[in-house]
Amino acid sequence: PGAAELVLAFMVAGGGWSAGTLKTMIEALPYSGAIRKKGRIVPVPLAWDSREIPFGCGSRWAMTIAWGDVSTAFHSTGIPNIRVYTGMPPGRIRWLRRLRPFLPLLGLGVVKRTLQAWVGRRVEGPDQRMREQGRTYLWGEVRDDQGRAAARTMELGEGYAFTAVAAVSCVERVLAGTVLPGSSTPSR
Repeated sequence: PGAAELVLAFMVAGGGWSAGTLKTMIEALPYSGAIRKKGRIVPVPLAWDSREIPFGCGSRWAMTIAWGDVSTAFHSTGIPNIRVYTGMPPGRIRWLRRLRPFLPLLGLGVVKRTLQAWVGRRVEGPDQRMREQGRTYLWGEVRDDQGRAAARTMELGEGYAFTAVAAVSCVERVLAGTVLPGSSTPSR
């Protein structure tokens, strides 16, 4: 109670991105980063911040990303300052920061369509072995204005496999009458 800041992070080990996820990320270009500050979503540059995150599998570097939780976590918690990070090797974070001057070009429709077509031809996403063996590591921390903090970690299966199981579980809970039908954030 009274948390003023929420920081979330995830790291994928042994998985991969689907073509649909990558195409959606391309569609958002040239906008590449966002945080919530004082209750408002604020655009920030690609890899705006990076830090070491103490995931359950050990400490790893991560960078800020424009993830859905920047929006949804505010609506379910009321916490006004939110950042989301994803695990990324330090060398890749530096490389992505060097791309910042070129992001306006990546926002051009013809460039987006070309990149999305390339993804459609080249990216198959995580295969069955990856979905069975991959792991997702989560970390979250809340902090209040007095500096008190609480943090937790969690380990899940591969992200796409977990999403499928979670979606079925949500439907089962609605059908059983334990939750109301409609739209909810994961924390609700």
